[in-house]
Amino acid sequence: MLLCCAGLIGLVANQIFLFTGLKYSTATNASLIFNMSPLITAALAGVILKEKITRQMIIGSFIAIIGLYFVLSVKGQFVFGMGDLLLPGATTTFSFNLIFVRLLSKRLSPFIITSYSFFIGAIIYDPFILIGTNINWNHSISIWLFAVMSVLIGQGITTMMWNSAMNNLGASRSAIVLNLQPIMTMLLDFLIYQNPLTVKKIFGAVLVFTGILLSTVQIGFIFKKRMGTREKQITEGQIVKKL
Repeated sequence: MLLCCAGLIGLVANQIFLFTGLKYSTATNASLIFNMSPLITAALAGVILKEKITRQMIIGSFIAIIGLYFVLSVKGQFVFGMGDLLLPGATTTFSFNLIFVRLLSKRLSPFIITSYSFFIGAIIYDPFILIGTNINWNHSISIWLFAVMSVLIGQGITTMMWNSAMNNLGASRSAIVLNLQPIMTMLLDFLIYQNPLTVKKIFGAVLVFTGILLSTVQIGFIFKKRMGTREKQITEGQIVKKL
């Protein structure tokens, strides 16, 4: 059942929301909306995996939402396109997939999880594509090569590496890596498509980045660890001084 959910929700539903949303949105907006995944993952982990939701996570969520306002707003008014309304569905389904993979990783290897979930997703999704869509097979070799590489690298290898990391780090900590996604996407969007990087977008991206880091990183644990290291250094210094 978990493998079926991972295939149906985490792959099929996620890809439908993601690619349809990208068709009517920009890469930068999509990346920033998708970057809310760590917050949604933390909330789902609290409900399903019984992980604690802290005040730090709530404050970080508000900071991230303010950052999205600066990125998606024009002249003080929210401007949402059809794609920006669909992309949160991709974010939510991806977060559900992280929970499914986390539960599966306790019993199965990353390779088995990736292979079986993709196989189940293909069985569910491919008949609808072949029957209900007019596919144009007359593309250049470069287009087909790009499609194959996208499947092998962007979906297969990347997903298997992600599932392997999830097995060791857990859902919430693994999702922190997504904090780098909007910055990399904005940079590539500028280099490839020459879309301008405005001050408002950069400021919004920084707020989203800060809010999600605040929500996912255990600052109290880091502070205690530093204090412990400091106390250890002081103790060692006192011992050396006495000697």
